[in-house]
Amino acid sequence: MENLLKLPITTMVNKNVPKNAFYKNAPDGKHSLLQRLLTDEVENITWLYKLSAATLSLADSGSIKEIDIFVCSMKESRYNIEAIRLLDTCLPRPVLYLLRYEDKCDIVMWHKEKRSDGTVTQGDTEKKTGLNAAELQLRFEGQTLEKIYCCLLSQLSDMPIHSIEEYTLKTQLRKKIAALEKQVIALQKKVRAEKQFSKQIEMNKEAKELKKELEIIRNQLN
Repeated sequence: MENLLKLPITTMVNKNVPKNAFYKNAPDGKHSLLQRLLTDEVENITWLYKLSAATLSLADSGSIKEIDIFVCSMKESRYNIEAIRLLDTCLPRPVLYLLRYEDKCDIVMWHKEKRSDGTVTQGDTEKKTGLNAAELQLRFEGQTLEKIYCCLLSQLSDMPIHSIEEYTLKTQLRKKIAALEKQVIALQKKVRAEKQFSKQIEMNKEAKELKKELEIIRNQLN
């Protein structure tokens, strides 16, 4: 496969990975589901790049030691993302996925955190969709692999990210924004249905306060 992201040749692996290689590492009770999803949704998987201190000639520092980049040829343009999310749970390290279909490409990644017991938790889905597969542009900026990783998270999440700690904080803020937005919508719906003017005023006042809080939190994301 061609050098899609124009990365140094030292990072290229360009190796086909059989789908059944992931089944044995599927979470408990998910083996059959993963097998069915990969069979239904994915044509083939190529391990295209391995980013590490050695392959990029970087200082070996920070918590991120390797980032792999997989190219998944999807069978249909309207695919089930659960196939890739579940596949990602089989891999403890960060993986960037290029999901190709027709002449388009989606770029997807999940941040992972290692617990004290050694298990790995998977975070939010960060993605860019509908990109021109022939003209993919991603920045790989940073003097350490961790900085490059944060650069990727920043591009996919559309949030300025300079550290993993900052990403964790901002994803929490993002969830809080989503929850507050739901509260505002629910209040506005109640206002339209409410017959008593005094109650409308009270609920509008509450909605106004929520909107102020939303604005403050949104500013913290920038």
